[in-house]
Amino acid sequence: MNFGNALKTIRLLKKIHQKDAADLLHMDVRNLRRIESNKTRITAEQLVQFAEVYRVDITYIFQLAQG
Repeated sequence: MNFGNALKTIRLLKKIHQKDAADLLHMDVRNLRRIESNKTRITAEQLVQFAEVYRVDITYIFQLAQG
């Protein structure tokens, strides 16, 4: 599954800057870049956190990730 692209797409649709998203997620912006470029895997807990911060249902992330 391509969670990085899905998360980036949602962030852009929500018009949240990468730096702002990183701050809301309590992570370094470099780490967020690695996640969005699929260079770093995310945990289930992080996936839940993204859904909460982006205010989307987690199933929406899974749907986007499947393509």
